[in-house]
Amino acid sequence: MAELKKKYTLKEAVYLIEILRGLGVTIKHFFVRKKFALNYPEEKLTIKGNTQEVMKVMDKDAQQLVDRIEVTMNFRGKHALLVDGDLGRCVACKMCETVCPFFAIYIEPEESPDPRKERSPKIFEVDLTRCAYCGYCVEACPENAITMTSFYSLVARQRPELAIQRKELRKVIQ
Repeated sequence: MAELKKKYTLKEAVYLIEILRGLGVTIKHFFVRKKFALNYPEEKLTIKGNTQEVMKVMDKDAQQLVDRIEVTMNFRGKHALLVDGDLGRCVACKMCETVCPFFAIYIEPEESPDPRKERSPKIFEVDLTRCAYCGYCVEACPENAITMTSFYSLVARQRPELAIQRKELRKVIQ
């Protein structure tokens, strides 16, 4: 059987109405809608638990956009090593280093001065330029020594500044 082909009118063939609709949306966003941007170094979003505050907001539209930005409780930001008092939890088992798919964690173990632990990390380094923030290191740690914070502003002038050492990763549990 022969199929009947529909003959399009010139208006339908050129998609003129759809093109004009698209241009209308573009013009509306370009001229009518207010723009929202934070001047990043001076104005920052601060995260407190699951809520955010804006240090300085320009207008109501910006406030509505900020209200829609929400960091969930399982947000994975900058890493932190947890400690109990003066003792670190990490036993340098290298599980987090092994499970990291991007080889962003480097651990060099040493004999621990604490008699309760066999080893402790001499060097514990996380290279944030290689990290994908997948959270595998947190899941793999048998001592729950590493966690990911809600700190999202990772800015540095040079790459070596984003290789974070053990002293910078320590976070005291209260």
